[in-house]
Amino acid sequence: MVSIDVRADIKATAKMLAHWERVAIPKATNRAINTTLRNVRTKIQRYISERTGLKIGEIKEGIRGQRSTLATLRAELVGHGRAVNLIRFVTPGKRQPGAFRNEPGVRANAWRKARTYHGAFIIRGKGHGKPIVVVRTSRSRQPLRGLSGPSVRAEMGRPAATALMKRTAIERFGINFHHDLKYYTSRI
Repeated sequence: MVSIDVRADIKATAKMLAHWERVAIPKATNRAINTTLRNVRTKIQRYISERTGLKIGEIKEGIRGQRSTLATLRAELVGHGRAVNLIRFVTPGKRQPGAFRNEPGVRANAWRKARTYHGAFIIRGKGHGKPIVVVRTSRSRQPLRGLSGPSVRAEMGRPAATALMKRTAIERFGINFHHDLKYYTSRI
């Protein structure tokens, strides 16, 4: 999770400014925070997609953003949801039960690395009937455990992803604030 909060800096600066500047700065700050939030979201979506092999649309569903308002001047991005089943990373032609019958396991391309998951096989899931990748948890037929691939929430929590989000927010906020302040001061 990344939060952008600039209230403390704005209050000290606003005391020294003229009335029209006091009106423009909170509006420009709010707009700059929201624009920066979009910039950070785009950057992290691309990073996660390149790292995991998930599609951008799947990643968008796994990221929630809380926009800034004039009252809060705070925005945040939060990853949510569960890890996807490994079946999404299996070659489309082999996504049916029995496809890996004569092989040691299921071959999948999660995290952009082709790997054979030994002992894994494909079945139709209960209820929905869609194929999923599972592995036995004991020597008996049951119980089975689903094998998961990447999770948007877990990928966003990694130190490299958090550093990327913070670095992007710091880089883009100054540029966005300057641009939005110029916009609001030209309108007054």
